[in-house]
Amino acid sequence: MPVNIGTRQREFRIRLLLTGVLLALFTAHAAGLVHIRAISHLENLAYDSRLRLGMPFSVDPNIVIVGVDEPSLAQEGRWPWPRDRMGVLVEALFQQYGARAVGLDVVFAEPQDGRRVSYAGQRGHSQWRSIGGWLEIPGETRQERSADEWLADALRGRAVGTAMLFRDGDDGRSVGVLPRPLMRWEQLPKGLEPLESESYTANIPVVAEAAVSGFTDNPLLDSDGHYRRVPLLRNHGGQVYASFALQMAWLVLGDEGRPRIQTNAHLLTQSQHALDIGSIRIPMESDGGILVPFRGPRFSFSYVSAAEVFNGTASKGLFEDRVVLVGAWASRLGQGYATPVAQSMPNIEVQANILSGLLEGRVLQRPSHAVLTEVVTLFLLGFLLTAAFLYLGSWGTVTAAIAALGLFSAANLIVWQAWSLVLPYASVALFIVALFVIHLIYTQIIEAHSRSQLSRVFGQYVPRELVEELSDHPQPVTLAGESRHMTVLFSDIHGFSGIAEALNPRQLAHLMNEFLTAMTRVIHHHRGTIDKYMGDSVMAFWGAPLDMPDHARRAVLAALDMQEEMHRLNNRFAERGWPRLRLGIGINTGHMSVGNMGSEFRMAYTVMGDAVNLASRLEGLTRQCGVGIICSEFTRNAVPEVRFMELGRTDVRGREGPVTIFEPIGLPDLMDDEQEEQAEKFERALDALRAGRSWEVEMIAEALLVADPGRHRLYRWLLEQLDEVEQPEAGDVSPRRRSGESDREGGL
Repeated sequence: MPVNIGTRQREFRIRLLLTGVLLALFTAHAAGLVHIRAISHLENLAYDSRLRLGMPFSVDPNIVIVGVDEPSLAQEGRWPWPRDRMGVLVEALFQQYGARAVGLDVVFAEPQDGRRVSYAGQRGHSQWRSIGGWLEIPGETRQERSADEWLADALRGRAVGTAMLFRDGDDGRSVGVLPRPLMRWEQLPKGLEPLESESYTANIPVVAEAAVSGFTDNPLLDSDGHYRRVPLLRNHGGQVYASFALQMAWLVLGDEGRPRIQTNAHLLTQSQHALDIGSIRIPMESDGGILVPFRGPRFSFSYVSAAEVFNGTASKGLFEDRVVLVGAWASRLGQGYATPVAQSMPNIEVQANILSGLLEGRVLQRPSHAVLTEVVTLFLLGFLLTAAFLYLGSWGTVTAAIAALGLFSAANLIVWQAWSLVLPYASVALFIVALFVIHLIYTQIIEAHSRSQLSRVFGQYVPRELVEELSDHPQPVTLAGESRHMTVLFSDIHGFSGIAEALNPRQLAHLMNEFLTAMTRVIHHHRGTIDKYMGDSVMAFWGAPLDMPDHARRAVLAALDMQEEMHRLNNRFAERGWPRLRLGIGINTGHMSVGNMGSEFRMAYTVMGDAVNLASRLEGLTRQCGVGIICSEFTRNAVPEVRFMELGRTDVRGREGPVTIFEPIGLPDLMDDEQEEQAEKFERALDALRAGRSWEVEMIAEALLVADPGRHRLYRWLLEQLDEVEQPEAGDVSPRRRSGESDREGGL
């Protein structure tokens, strides 16, 4: 159907409305006005997938984990171990194994009652031994202290970090002593607001004085319980404190590693705030959090059982000048967290990943304007895809959506890999998919409506595949009258009146139904349009409603197949005792008017014009000539690949000048030698007729009658021309019917 500008604009407005509703929903989610759990869940999954693609997948040589595992628990008893045993462990790691720094994922929140130790000589873990509830060391000088004091003595003056916890939502009672704060709240730059805590659990004073400590709790766990973000800073009572991993990084780097908070200048491509540790810059979000820089799956760090350290059997080279983190490892201690890289990862291993990322500067960042970037991307894609969907069909819509999704995914991954920027992915990808689905449904509705309308108009005329093609390409189709270069075909049964009288009404109805069904099937096979049935006659045309450059060829081949189908029908009719049918077909090619024509009471999609009348006259001439198909010279000239046999020239009533008529024989590759020989003989006879050599015409005609008696009517018609043509004048070699003889049967 024709698509005018008004229709296109109306459709575009509807599509914009659909896109606008979807944009409003996704924009509200991006801005935090509404929360769509499905989008958040998919965003987490997308982040996890990209994280796993970009991890180093190598063992960090600078960090070693000493785990409190099952063998250690079997040897040392239940966790947490006595303070003096922890002191022995620390002494061993520094003195015997040469560790650079030690981090204890332990909170010494309460004094250890009832346990005292004695000490002699210089401290050294090889001098300690336990007797019952006492640690006694044989020696000349013996001192006795509490286990807490001896632990503090083992920690003091060394690069040792311990853990602490901030708590929210409990009774507000704090335990222990807070470490020295990193800075005061007022010193924070504008826009940086670390999470505030209500209370804490920290080390007892004697331990707090001997070692630094940092918090290990994570209030930034995602809603699905996964460990993706972690705060580096927390606020309590107007003071800002550092996390365990940050404190350990500071210990490792020394005085130059003191954390300093900076404000980034490139806000479009970086987080607004950053934490400088020596020469390493760590991007931070506004709540003081970072994305956990996982190095790989579990065991991305060297691991040693604490029992091996106690027993002195661990490899010394594994610890020398390395950072050692000590923490719970055994599954029954319940220290596992769900992470993007492992279903359950011990907290000490999570802390190792954070520390490794801090020391290497390998921390991903979300740009400060991530929400603005997401919204702009949504609007840009929404407008471009809506415009594309308007002008594309169903498959074009699929292609556009896949292309948009692929390009966006590639760009998102490139930004991740090249600049460590984490941009929203799932929301935009889901928006593209949702937009595609909505517009595809709308396209299907529009196409179904258009197909239904076209089917109502053309379904009774054209084959099913043409109706489908009209639905796929409706723009050039119109019902209005127009002039086109087309080919028209008329077919009629010779002597049908006598045949109808020989059959009863039921038999006649069955015969006509079979005949018309078979002929229609052939015409539709060659993509022809049925104009109308007129009793035993069929009128069809090619070249409308869709343009068809090879319309003449299709019409000629359809006529040849109709005669073949007529032969098969006659064999079936003969078995039933019905008479044989002879089918005459006339074909002409030329300009004609086509469109929906008629009156206000009844309309029909049909063709009219002089070229149509000529085809009708040619069909009538088939009775005179004794052939099944007659084509005009205009059709013959348009189909050079088909072998035609010239039948002569004839005058047509109402038309100036004679018309040369031809009989199509078939495609040369499918013809046998006998058909070609007979056609050549007939054309030689025509040449003799034009030259006035009557004797040669008679000789060739008699020979053809003997060789091919089945076409005797054609050859006798040729002989009749000897009496009906005028003798050619000088310079005229074309025989014509005499004036007054052109109104015989057939209308020529």
